[in-house]
Amino acid sequence: MDLTPLLPLGFLFCHHQLTDDSLVIGLLAIDAVGSCPLCQTPANRVHSFYQCTLADLPISGKRIKLHV
Repeated sequence: MDLTPLLPLGFLFCHHQLTDDSLVIGLLAIDAVGSCPLCQTPANRVHSFYQCTLADLPISGKRIKLHV
């Protein structure tokens, strides 16, 4: 499954998991430089690491979860 055209720039598809009631898609941020969300100052090192889970409306009766 090639999701590359659907992904935002700076992300890599890692995995997917299909269960009876949901589809989970895993993404990894791969940009070498990020920006502070408050002041937009560029940063080239990781200041913290955490996983976010986003959810969207169901597709074909399955919940959609995006792990970033």
